[in-house]
Amino acid sequence: MQTFSDYAASKGYSTVRWEDIPSLSEPIYNFYFQFSHALSVGRRDGNPMILDVHVVDETGFGAFAGTYAEADAIVLYRDVPLLILKLARALISQGIILPDIRSDDVDLTPIIVPGSLNDFLGAVNVWDVPPLADSKREFLALKLAEYANLFIMAHEFAHIFNGHTSYVNRTMGISTIVELDSDITQTAGNYDRETLEWDADSFAQEHILKRAIESTDYLVDGRSALLIPETNQIGSLNDAIAIAFFSSAICSLFFSVNSYQSASDPTPKVHPHPAFRAAGAAAMIAQTLAFRTGGTEEQFQDILHSSIEQFLMTVKATFATPGEPKWAANVAQIGDPEVFGHALAQRTEIWSETWSRIHSELNEAKRGPMIPLATPARHPAFPDNDRLG
Repeated sequence: MQTFSDYAASKGYSTVRWEDIPSLSEPIYNFYFQFSHALSVGRRDGNPMILDVHVVDETGFGAFAGTYAEADAIVLYRDVPLLILKLARALISQGIILPDIRSDDVDLTPIIVPGSLNDFLGAVNVWDVPPLADSKREFLALKLAEYANLFIMAHEFAHIFNGHTSYVNRTMGISTIVELDSDITQTAGNYDRETLEWDADSFAQEHILKRAIESTDYLVDGRSALLIPETNQIGSLNDAIAIAFFSSAICSLFFSVNSYQSASDPTPKVHPHPAFRAAGAAAMIAQTLAFRTGGTEEQFQDILHSSIEQFLMTVKATFATPGEPKWAANVAQIGDPEVFGHALAQRTEIWSETWSRIHSELNEAKRGPMIPLATPARHPAFPDNDRLG
């Protein structure tokens, strides 16, 4: 198995010392803090797991996870936190996302990205986005950026912690799962890679959701259930649910710069369609809340549907050139009921079947004490609830 240094050299990557750069160090230290317990119990081949976070001197939005000879590693492109922060401020400045969270005595000044999403990716370091004048909107933008950064790193961590990187090393001969490059739209021989991405998204989304709603876990027969306060630092429970969705949706927006066919295309890909990932995030939130509280998914549909609409409206308002076919068409499918319903349900069923098939191998490769069950079951705390998980 190659070292990370050898892998980086083969790709022409040079690393950046992120500890000295606040825009990089703050989200990375936050990740280590949030996952300190998981890292303390993680094991690799019977030994305590070692997890490095590297930053490579690459522009644009990119991240990957890998298992190397000396350690597991999460790798970020240097621009990722800055892209997320500036886009978060621009999105929140429109006043469409959670519009009631604002100061009455401060006028909104929308920030328009001068061009398309691709233009933004290439010019983030020269485009100045100052803090928002409204302190409440600025706080919301900072929380959105914090959670979006954490979502990316939690997603990559799931690839390692849940055994994905070891699994693809054994079955496909690769040491690294790349999150965003031109290869992610390629056709795959089966649904294994899509399923691993689905699991990583689920892992990250649940963590961000619990952070946002400030829930408390309690265990019943080894499965966690949630106690949820009525208010949190974002505002109401619905406000926190919305910001948890937006944190993953902002990442799906970056994923959408690659060309995809229609979301209804059944051909397996290396990564799921961006519309599935954004719409799927809303479904994951509803399912997690229903399963871990004993409620129903219908309780949360209104806020999640509203969040999807706010996100789509905000994206259109934020970019001066919103009609770039490649990404605009991908993102637009999020709001298509056919995509959100029938096609997503079909794909989720395929991912569930694939998860059951590869579960035993992932269970052997995992770093943590457990991964999601091979076959969903009722929560032991809520035996009369039909929601399986």
